[in-house]
Amino acid sequence: MSRMHLRLSLPPRSDSSDKDTLTRPAELERWVARLPMLNVGETTLLLSRQLAGLNRMALEDKPRLRLLEALRPPVQHVSRELAKGYVGLPLPLPDKARMVAAQVRQLATEMAFGYKLIAVNSTATGLAQVDRAVLGTALHRAIRYLTELLFRSYELYSPPPEGTWLEIHQLYRYSELLGITDTPLEDPLNGTLKQVGIGHAYKQALLLDFADPYHLPARLLARVYRYLDRFAALAALTPGVAALKAQCQFLINLDDDRAGGVNTETTDITTEGHYRLLTTTELARVIHQQLRALRSGRQPDPEGLEADFYAQLGADMLARLIQAWGLNPKRVFTRSLRENRKTEVAFGIEAINFFSNNGEPFQPSTSEVGPQPRGAALGARAGQANGVRIAGHAGSSAWDLIDESAGGYALTRSGIDGEAVRVGDLLASRPGTNRGPWEIGVVRWVRMADGDTSLELGVQRLSPVAAPAAILTVEGDSGKLIPALALAEVAAMKQPATVIVPRGIFKPERVLNLDDGYRSRRIRAQRLVEYSGAFERFEFQVIEG
Repeated sequence: MSRMHLRLSLPPRSDSSDKDTLTRPAELERWVARLPMLNVGETTLLLSRQLAGLNRMALEDKPRLRLLEALRPPVQHVSRELAKGYVGLPLPLPDKARMVAAQVRQLATEMAFGYKLIAVNSTATGLAQVDRAVLGTALHRAIRYLTELLFRSYELYSPPPEGTWLEIHQLYRYSELLGITDTPLEDPLNGTLKQVGIGHAYKQALLLDFADPYHLPARLLARVYRYLDRFAALAALTPGVAALKAQCQFLINLDDDRAGGVNTETTDITTEGHYRLLTTTELARVIHQQLRALRSGRQPDPEGLEADFYAQLGADMLARLIQAWGLNPKRVFTRSLRENRKTEVAFGIEAINFFSNNGEPFQPSTSEVGPQPRGAALGARAGQANGVRIAGHAGSSAWDLIDESAGGYALTRSGIDGEAVRVGDLLASRPGTNRGPWEIGVVRWVRMADGDTSLELGVQRLSPVAAPAAILTVEGDSGKLIPALALAEVAAMKQPATVIVPRGIFKPERVLNLDDGYRSRRIRAQRLVEYSGAFERFEFQVIEG
């Protein structure tokens, strides 16, 4: 095969050049050095105009590559700064944050356009005439910026642009045809390795998708993305084989507009030319070693990553990655579709506390709880007998049940207005026609759809019921009650009693007062069972009361 036809999305070519677009590399490099980097908004506008102009005019490949390379550092800087305006916000995003997110995605799109133009130009001649040094860098960068588009979509829990994966697969296949998948390349923006290759960039894209990104909090997703800068190359990519394993293998179809599939032992066709197999055995081994080090109280060697990379959320990230890349877990319960079934939903500990208390503000067993002389209260009536109330909760809302199983269910709601949801949020639900108890669950994944006007949620069941409660810390702080939920012991499943509190309350052996509205008990926090960005659930020991 002397040529390859690439079907890539490209911007329309302009017949007239933009006089404001810099096309001489040395001149543009001086322009970049003078950019007002502290003024992120102005710099973003200037970069966007420059990229749009370059990508719509005819240029030779070498100067185009040099121009794009000069723009990479400032584009990375403003993208990171802009992302601070929307990452971690509940969905759906406010209008201003949505516009900022669109700017970040457009920058990645324009960078990908520039490098894809070089790749497409190279197909006009035979492979023998291709400048492999220029083309290799362009292919690597094109895959990296298409991966950036994936990442920006995942962090907003929205689907990536249609055709993104088809383009990534095509670019990798082209590098295979040229025999340059493992040719060492410089990538100053990686910062963890001296040299990388096109295969490294392709594996990073695949592994990011196989990390189950819609189940990850946005900030943890960013850490996974950074982790792959260093460790993506540990995965092995080979042609499809006839015998597949149940774990550590992912089957990729280069003709599909998706990354690939897990649980590949059930797949029949694997040896055709458009199949590749990603094996993560060595990567899983390294993750196991790092996780063992953290659990034994030691920090793993960062190996090119930031010195404190594992200090925050390191164990949580590695535990999730070993599940995603090492175990390939199957669905435990079969899901059944549900149609036309409304479900009433309340989000957050305060709202669940209110609704699980029959729609009444929670009142503790006494307005004076614990050893403190001050009145323990939440709300305006602090210190008055029977006047302790939990206020400020949001109301409930109606959602449509998509499907459910013994382990969880999926919900959707159109025309979202005022709803705020994150992965890891606690929720309570009950059938819309039922005035019975509220079931407790946690949001495990979120997806945006229909132009950011509809939300889909995946919910894991935690408990069929929870009792309203309140926590008071003993150390002598503000004396205010903290809303909580008490989950009873389930002897048949060997689950001890637990309590759910807002994030930041739990400390091993911490002494607390737990009030269920009938009595106050002194407890000692024991094992942390589960936590997210919104709550902590822990076992406890009653020590008094």
